[in-house]
Amino acid sequence: MKPTVYVPAVAKFADDLDTSYGFLKDFQDRGFNTGLMLVVLGGKASLEGELRDKQYGNFKDLTTRVGDLPVIVMASNRPLEDLDFYHDPVGSVEHIKSAVDFARGLPGALDHVVTFHLNSLLKPEEWSAAGATVEERYGYFGKKFEEEILPALKEVADYAASKGVKLQIETCPVPEFGDCDDKDTEGGIPINQLGNPFPLFSGRGANQVREAGLGVALDLCHTHTLYRAAQEKAGAEGFFETYRGLSPEDVEVLAAGNLRDEVSNLKDGEVVHLNDSRGLFVPGESMHEEGIALGEGEISGLEEIIPELFNRDLRVVFEIHESDFANRPNLRTSIDYVLRRL
Repeated sequence: MKPTVYVPAVAKFADDLDTSYGFLKDFQDRGFNTGLMLVVLGGKASLEGELRDKQYGNFKDLTTRVGDLPVIVMASNRPLEDLDFYHDPVGSVEHIKSAVDFARGLPGALDHVVTFHLNSLLKPEEWSAAGATVEERYGYFGKKFEEEILPALKEVADYAASKGVKLQIETCPVPEFGDCDDKDTEGGIPINQLGNPFPLFSGRGANQVREAGLGVALDLCHTHTLYRAAQEKAGAEGFFETYRGLSPEDVEVLAAGNLRDEVSNLKDGEVVHLNDSRGLFVPGESMHEEGIALGEGEISGLEEIIPELFNRDLRVVFEIHESDFANRPNLRTSIDYVLRRL
């Protein structure tokens, strides 16, 4: 059993599609099915009208030359007001339905998948208002998830199924924007102060999402922060205010496990964002660096994780950050890291 291997591409740039496709050759030569993860930039507006048509045209040009391709569409999580299953489940349902339609309509696309964030981000004052104690807050958040968010997810799952599209929710780090400094703000608030009560991991949320008809898109560097925070920072003053998204019960589970537990929990066909991680958000001291080239970060156990991922029926995406998008040295390093271990 082998996964389908993907690299990211931005379809509004024709040359980006060509460059991304070129990085798949090593896996094609080894008998892997390969595809592209199309990253949507600019929110819901990019799924409609002229912006949609430009992406369609560029993708059609590519598939006319190379043949039909498996596709993952990664819905945009910014601007934040475009997608927010906590404050605006109705609008978020419409956004993801648009992403489903976008994926379904891509000319030359096979095996349509859409991934997205819940984007359930709360300001500090909202977090405090949810309860006087950590336990009270997570009781409130759990009820909110069951009564408002899950029904919305079931609605989009049913819609996607009717269109032949698979939906998967991406796992998130704690804090969700711990890779951003205080200068990156929303509504005058540093974005790294926003908290997501539902980061999703095997111990909370993942099975509920699956029962609603969706899958889980495991981002390794994101979920690594949950384990690292629980194992290195639990007990520190202000822990639950810094690492909003982790409950006391979560910490107990995470402290006894590791990232391989998340890999083992994956179901057939689910997405994995393959990357490394460096650092952890500590207010005033450090930020989380995500999307690090494989082998150059701090995720322990990658040597064991990679063979497991590449011997299962999964969708594995090299989601690696770059500054040189023409040459993508970090992606090249990461591909070579994997190939040496196959």
